Amino acid sequence: MIGAYPTPLEFSVAELNYNHKDRAETLVGVTKYLMKVQSGCRGLSEISRLKEWAETAKPSDSYLMGVRDLGYPVPILRILLGAQAVKPDVHIRRFVSEAVGHTVSDYQALELFERLEGISTATHPLDYAIWERYARGT
Repeated sequence: MIGAYPTPLEFSVAELNYNHKDRAETLVGVTKYLMKVQSGCRGLSEISRLKEWAETAKPSDSYLMGVRDLGYPVPILRILLGAQAVKPDVHIRRFVSEAVGHTVSDYQALELFERLEGISTATHPLDYAIWERYARGT
């Protein structure tokens, strides 16, 4: 659909009512990446293949996207596609850093958090509890 327009910005303005050239280019990059990764997954539909990808993707796969200024897209995309993933958060990084006894990067925190048994396949009450503790001090 984006390719039917002369530029990504024209698509963004016409279809999304959003006039921001850089964000339109980012959307193209994310879309190309998702089209590529879903082609390597099983499933009868694009969405089922994307959901399979979301279940197995790693937070650090964001580096593979090659999309600048996007932050941590893979964890967010995984959540949007229905996978039980942890969103990048300063509180998660702080919790994991304290647990392992040294400062960790955002990606290290997310990967270590998801290695906890059951975290990658269960809902995340622990994620919310960590946020409550560090954000609200409860």
